[in-house]
Amino acid sequence: MTGAANRLAKSAPGAADRSALRRSGPLLGAFVLTGCAVLYLVLYAKAATLDVVYADYLLPPFITAVDACMSGQDCIGALLAPTSNGYRWTVPALLLSANAMLFGLTTRFELALGFVGLILASLTLYLWLSTTWLRSARAAAAVAAWLPCLFFLFNLNQWENIVLGIGGYHLLGLAALFPCLWAVDHLLRAPRVTTRQALALLLVLVVSSVFLLQYFVVLAASAALLALLAVAAGQRGGRAVLLTVLAASVVGLLLTFVPGASLAQSSLVRPGAGELTSVARFFLNMLAAAMLQWEGKRVLADSGYLLGLPALIAFAMAIWLYVSQRMYRTSWLPLALCIYSLLACAVVSFSRFRYGVEYGFASRYTSQTILGLIGCYLVLIKALEDRTQERGAIGLLAAFCLGATVLQVATHVVQWQIAPHRQAYYREVARVAATYEQASDADLALFQIPLESTRQALPVLRRHRLAFFR
Repeated sequence: MTGAANRLAKSAPGAADRSALRRSGPLLGAFVLTGCAVLYLVLYAKAATLDVVYADYLLPPFITAVDACMSGQDCIGALLAPTSNGYRWTVPALLLSANAMLFGLTTRFELALGFVGLILASLTLYLWLSTTWLRSARAAAAVAAWLPCLFFLFNLNQWENIVLGIGGYHLLGLAALFPCLWAVDHLLRAPRVTTRQALALLLVLVVSSVFLLQYFVVLAASAALLALLAVAAGQRGGRAVLLTVLAASVVGLLLTFVPGASLAQSSLVRPGAGELTSVARFFLNMLAAAMLQWEGKRVLADSGYLLGLPALIAFAMAIWLYVSQRMYRTSWLPLALCIYSLLACAVVSFSRFRYGVEYGFASRYTSQTILGLIGCYLVLIKALEDRTQERGAIGLLAAFCLGATVLQVATHVVQWQIAPHRQAYYREVARVAATYEQASDADLALFQIPLESTRQALPVLRRHRLAFFR
């Protein structure tokens, strides 16, 4: 007996080690896969970009904040100044000013911020998937199910947010969005919401407002709608979450939003009855752009009908499967992603339709609209796990997800083909910046902002020895 006991005692640490390895192995795998995705985008950025400052970098409040903070003249006032769209971009302006003071204003700093946002968003999604949505599945199966989510998050449809000024900040916002949605989901399913939990959710939502900015409105509306649906479904946490979301919305908007009256203009442009068709086409183009993104988006302006309508049908099908199978008993997050994506499309469509319906293909928006595809996919894998009888709906949703993946692969191929041409464009911008005082209007137009803004911003960079002049 003593010998047997000794052998069992000696084997126990090894068993514990193996158990710990089984638990930590999938998470380590998720880290490694995320690292590979980051490396992929780094290689793309290296092939498609140069360290060239242009576009939004040179517009207020960014360039004015950099100038004020580096000159020691009312830095706080410059950071709190609103943009023309009525929002205070305080944190982006602060990060850009820190970039200028620490690194001489390099675009690589913002690239890194964007990658951090994607890393945190993808790992948060993995943790939720493995502990909530697929908690009964094997760890390896959870990693395999998460891989398409990683592919969708690290897509090249959002190439503007990878290479264009202030774009990395849009990706950083995703790191705030996913924890917020998970926190809302957790409290909606809680048998009782304590005061401490409500205050924690309030704080998380308010902090997210300075990262999401205009998309905070979409998050607040999505969270409020989820809370109302939870109340209708009989979940006890719904009312407490709704009150918390409404309170957080007030505080968050006070932090970030400036009323249009204070800017001597209206921030809301209502479409007339004859313009609703343009709004609808813009909406469909946004859904289409989440799947297929080409450089010549104006050529494909009408393809919103070809891809946007099937996407809208797939969203409706995913929501129907989610509700009919009562998936909300497991988690509200997949539905939240679908609702958030659709509301983001609606808000942008109503606010930007007068730019032209083809503007709906702008790749900057796809960092938000792609979340709806992830939501549809998450509903699909849950439906497959439960082996329900709605085989027709599941089959059509699976075909849509597969088709969206194929179209995204096509976008990756095209974006790599375009990469050398983008880098050549950056070289031309740098050439013009070197002798900007003698540059023609046509040359200065390469900076993609009004000519007057370019002529005001470049001397600021030279005065502080930033970007081209460091």
